[in-house]
Amino acid sequence: MFYEETYQPPLLKLDKSLISEETDSTEVIQVKGSFYFLVEPYTVEAGWEIHDSKDKIIKYGSLGKFTVSEKQTSMDFDVSITPPTELGKYTLYVYTYTNGLGSLLYEEFTITVVPPNYRPKLYIVPSEYLYYIPDSEVSFLASVYDQDSGDKPLTAKVFFNNAEVATQEVANSTDLKTFKFKVPK
Repeated sequence: MFYEETYQPPLLKLDKSLISEETDSTEVIQVKGSFYFLVEPYTVEAGWEIHDSKDKIIKYGSLGKFTVSEKQTSMDFDVSITPPTELGKYTLYVYTYTNGLGSLLYEEFTITVVPPNYRPKLYIVPSEYLYYIPDSEVSFLASVYDQDSGDKPLTAKVFFNNAEVATQEVANSTDLKTFKFKVPK
């Protein structure tokens, strides 16, 4: 994170795991998190911008805006951004700003837009747990799909700490499937 000016800007909390380094024009870029500021009565806002390789803004939007009060010091956001349709590298900026103080905080992500059938699609449903006990069984839901493979089954492999812990043949569909593995000791 970077911030500019002399006053501390509104703080930004992002779920960075949702922002992938690669996307295609049929997917969305999910930006989820919150921003907060404690100094009344300033108005704070958050937003996003997508810049091309020449640093030209090609897309932008708001993540929210509020005036700090005793009743409100934060705001949550969850937006789906349609990526650019032209293939190439882009930079996504997510920022917070304080009107009146001129303080800006931003986080940047490099995103590459690839062709829609460039690679198989994988979507993992986020787990409710952050920690796992060694030698315990873990299960999670995921969708695996490759539009170039037709009805052929796909081989899905699960890695934990760079070691393969499970291999499973799955149907090529967008349906959620259950994957299980044992946490290594």
